[in-house]
Amino acid sequence: RLLEADKSFRVSKTSKSSALLRTNIAVLKARLNRSTREEAFVEISRCARLAAGRSLGVIEAFCDFAPGVSAAADVERLVNQAAEWHDPSDMLSVRARHAYLMTDFDQASRLAIEWARVEPLNWLAVTHSLFMESVWCRRYSAAAERGLASLVRFKSNQDVINNVAYALAMAGRSTEALELVRQLSEDDPVHVATFGLALLASGEVQQGLRMYRSAFEIAGLNGDSSGGKPETIRPLIALNLRIVLKELQIGEDLVG
Repeated sequence: RLLEADKSFRVSKTSKSSALLRTNIAVLKARLNRSTREEAFVEISRCARLAAGRSLGVIEAFCDFAPGVSAAADVERLVNQAAEWHDPSDMLSVRARHAYLMTDFDQASRLAIEWARVEPLNWLAVTHSLFMESVWCRRYSAAAERGLASLVRFKSNQDVINNVAYALAMAGRSTEALELVRQLSEDDPVHVATFGLALLASGEVQQGLRMYRSAFEIAGLNGDSSGGKPETIRPLIALNLRIVLKELQIGEDLVG
């Protein structure tokens, strides 16, 4: 129905609601492989100019589809525009994304954790904060404890489960991590890679590496469940494996 709105919507293109709707349509098209991420970003950029900071949803999508640090200046401009329209507590999401694009991971983690504190029922906030605290800042134990507490609210959310399992495995709590990863989808390469991590952390090195290889193969076929493309997801899985092997002190002689 959202795609049908692309043909029938007639509200002025300069309005905040029009910009947000057209942004959502662009995101959905990309998720459904009806357009490329680059095409989606072009449309979202148009919407961001029209909304001029009035819609945080447009800015969030801009950040999510931005081509990396090269777009950081544009994001900063949008964030500054948004500050004229929105309370600081409502802008934690976009500020966290901006810090991430600037590769200021400590600041991005701090903002993401505060975002999750302010919006504890927002699974995106919880997922993003766990990702930042564990994957980028390597505060595994802290992320694991926060993550376990969040599972009371999000016990069936696959993304939350995945990020909690990651933190647990890296915090040396592989038994708990393995219990969680068995609840994850076998079709998402990110989830399969996390299963591989939990196995590596438990000492099942060869089995864990096989799971990472499976994740790499699945990513090559389908990308991931959030719409990530193979050419994006596969390098990230390979990078994650190198980080995990180093963190877990698994030598090349065991990798084979």
